[in-house]
Amino acid sequence: MKTVTLPIQKPVARVGSGVVYCPESGEILLLQRKIGPEVNRWTFPGGKVEFGERTVMAMVRELEEETGLCVDEYMLDMIGFLDHIEFGTHFSGPVYLVTLTKEVIDSARNVEPEKHQAIGLFSLRDLSPDLMLTYPAKVALACLSIHLAKEAQ
Repeated sequence: MKTVTLPIQKPVARVGSGVVYCPESGEILLLQRKIGPEVNRWTFPGGKVEFGERTVMAMVRELEEETGLCVDEYMLDMIGFLDHIEFGTHFSGPVYLVTLTKEVIDSARNVEPEKHQAIGLFSLRDLSPDLMLTYPAKVALACLSIHLAKEAQ
């Protein structure tokens, strides 16, 4: 077995992404990162799990901290799992789907401008292949696509 040593200054574990989706408009909510890892790339809301915190509650908290959107834990459905190590960060945890109305999703705002330079709604149908997404966002988007395809059957 080959051992790989990563140049890690301060290891960080993060919870998986929370896919915020509006079925009325077919839009997803993304945040553009202002700081590393993956600076300038677009991502779904998410972040660290505090010690003793359930991942679903971490997602509820992160969603409010990053976008101002308040949801109940029962509004989240686990649609996948993310496990990825890169840039000294270990992203591991569930990918949650939060389905919101157009009115609610339109009220999202960038609550953490020191961490995110922009917030935006993107049409799933017209999502540009040139849009720079974080790796966790790519995994979460794949999970959403599979979930929506199964739902359509």
